[in-house]
Amino acid sequence: MIGRRGGKTRLLALIAIYLAAFHSWKKFLAPGETGSIVVVAASKPQAELLLKYVRAMLTECPMLKRLIVRDVRGSIELSTGAVIEVLVSDYRLVRGRSALACVVDEIAFLNTDEFSVSPDSEVLAALKPSTATIPGAMTIISSSPYARRGELWRNYKRLWGQNVPDEIVWQAASRTMNPCISQAFVDAELAKDPAAASSEYLSTFRSDIEAFVSREAVESCINTGVYEIPPSKSRHVIFGLDPSGGAGSDSMALMGAFKDGDVAALAVLREWVPRFDPSQAAAEAAEVIKSYGANTCWADKYGGDWVAAEFRRHGVTVRYNEKSASELFIELLPLINAGKVSILHDARLISQLCNLERRNTRSLGKPLIGAPPLQHDDLACAFATACVAVHVKAPMRISAEFMTAHRNWIAMGRGERAAAQAAYGTRTVVAIGNRWLPPAGGETKRLRRKEGGTP
Repeated sequence: MIGRRGGKTRLLALIAIYLAAFHSWKKFLAPGETGSIVVVAASKPQAELLLKYVRAMLTECPMLKRLIVRDVRGSIELSTGAVIEVLVSDYRLVRGRSALACVVDEIAFLNTDEFSVSPDSEVLAALKPSTATIPGAMTIISSSPYARRGELWRNYKRLWGQNVPDEIVWQAASRTMNPCISQAFVDAELAKDPAAASSEYLSTFRSDIEAFVSREAVESCINTGVYEIPPSKSRHVIFGLDPSGGAGSDSMALMGAFKDGDVAALAVLREWVPRFDPSQAAAEAAEVIKSYGANTCWADKYGGDWVAAEFRRHGVTVRYNEKSASELFIELLPLINAGKVSILHDARLISQLCNLERRNTRSLGKPLIGAPPLQHDDLACAFATACVAVHVKAPMRISAEFMTAHRNWIAMGRGERAAAQAAYGTRTVVAIGNRWLPPAGGETKRLRRKEGGTP
């Protein structure tokens, strides 16, 4: 566990070369079997950075260069029977190998939620059996520290300061490992943001980051076994959109929710995973919106006017939130904790909600809510947009009794209306229970707006 720019990746590359080049593993391998030194990271480009260091160290030393049998993208095979290969962090892809060593880089930034697609715990569990038949095989996890959760934190608590055979924790600040980093630079970063800089350069876990919402609270809101609620004329569905251009790593997400008593119930969920054509995705999203009898959706201001213009082509109006995603998440939290939302049974949405984290920021003077580094909150953001909109913008239900009274007012003659106004006041004419209702026209619209409805 070493701070940023402390040389973790180069050190791991050196260990991988030592294990691959200075040991003969053939006696432990069956004929045709290859022993792998597996390098795992959050993304393949990140893991390939370590492979670049390995390649440079091997090719620049004539003695080691002679050991290279095959050098292809993603792996280097040596004559000792070892292959150094890089893989993405997916417990399904790391299986099926005889591992001479397993190296997991920047493990603090892998998924930590046990119900996510590929959590760090499952990746390590899938790697461990690969070393069972190789004497002396090692598992090395390396990272700059981050939040107090996940396998890095659990192993740190279990091993730090303890005399555990065959297991050790190495913790060092950036300047301890790399004196080329100036103390003035570190001091300046500590002055700006002590919590973040302490994690980055002093190799300490952050104390200002915590889970935003508990998994128990989210699970209590799940509509178990329900994956979509079909359109109905009796439901007014409000849509939240988290747009994306389709070329990066972010999905485009669409959520539709309706008011069910005092609960915002999610009715429909759509996700467009990159890469995708944003125009085609907008057309498909518009069809979903219109199929539920709506012609409006709420979104943030991503992409400027492009999003609104694209949806307008398909008969849907995009309205922009004045609040940020972080502010919407803060408004969503009491709704989840009070059970005022109903969540469709979708594993990705549930995982994103549970992975949201709260960061206390000095510069903003308020907490910032969002996904951890290298993870996403597209579905969670669209869900928050829709549910908050339902509770704020849900239309007032007009009773049949009101409509009868309103029609009676319209049918009154001028003299009867004047008498009613004289008896009940100049702006209210019909009493239903203890509630006074205004005449038709602009006054009705103003009342409905005041009560949280839409005209």
